[in-house]
Amino acid sequence: MLPDLGRAGGGTLFLDEIGDLPAEVVSEATERLERRLILRRLAEQRGNRTATAESLGISRKTLFNKMKQYGITAGDDEDAGDTIG
Repeated sequence: MLPDLGRAGGGTLFLDEIGDLPAEVVSEATERLERRLILRRLAEQRGNRTATAESLGISRKTLFNKMKQYGITAGDDEDAGDTIG
């Protein structure tokens, strides 16, 4: 879980502020974003992994590796709307 960054009233984290964050926070945020994006694109492409990879600008092999890394299975794209809100 990402720590509270102490931002009054929430607010937006700007790219120039990322350098001030611990590497593990940036890494975790990146992984969460990638996972959500893959799930969303899988849902948009109705589970077609070739089309999903193409829409993300990555190879099928990279997509499969990312899916394995993030624990995304074949049926997860059906629940993507619920998962990513």
